[in-house]
Amino acid sequence: MMSLEAIASENKMPAHYENEEKIQAERRYILDVANTLNIPLRILQHPYATKTCQEKYWLLLKTHPENSWTPKQMVKSVFADISWELYLFVFPEILEPNKKFKMGNQKTKQLTQESINYLFDRFKIPIRYSLEMSNGSVCIPNQMEYGTCTPFLSRSEMDPCREINEIYLGIKDIFIHEDQSLDDELVDVSIGGKGNEAQKLSVQLPYAGIYKILEMQYPGKVYKADFWNYEKKGETK
Repeated sequence: MMSLEAIASENKMPAHYENEEKIQAERRYILDVANTLNIPLRILQHPYATKTCQEKYWLLLKTHPENSWTPKQMVKSVFADISWELYLFVFPEILEPNKKFKMGNQKTKQLTQESINYLFDRFKIPIRYSLEMSNGSVCIPNQMEYGTCTPFLSRSEMDPCREINEIYLGIKDIFIHEDQSLDDELVDVSIGGKGNEAQKLSVQLPYAGIYKILEMQYPGKVYKADFWNYEKKGETK
């Protein structure tokens, strides 16, 4: 597995990224924006399909052990209904304190109602009805599925006047978990699509690059904060 420095050298203003054609056309803006912002990025096609961060972690340990992967380098995208509008929450796979990562289902940080309350209060985001959150497959846009949910939304998925699935219109806002210790680390994120081949595809870039790319593409629609700040002693929700 290449280091960030090697990726930056290889991909410096390339005319073509390897596996570029496998990314849905509406998401290829990430390549242009990454070049503009000098963000090292590469597109990988893995030998096996994965549907969870844990599966991806174990696959990368097997296929690229030299990179010393940690669970936090697997980044997930969760779509949630709040007040009959969809929001996207992007955060790494974080183990609960004193937990070791083993094969199988692990205790990891989850998006909670307390997180929602904290984020909406911090950024003074208006709501129509209630902050009560719900999520699940009904919240996922049509051009994704479990195993391919990505933070890199297309223009149509951000359009408030266009349907993104049978129930919802475009994504209202994007929230990204802030973790400065991870900003310069290489992370792995899914890149949308459906089916076995889409579940083999991912993008790797520095964690901070996710926010930078999305903020440039969708200014004013992307927020960054510690999702679990409310848990910290001495800090208010």
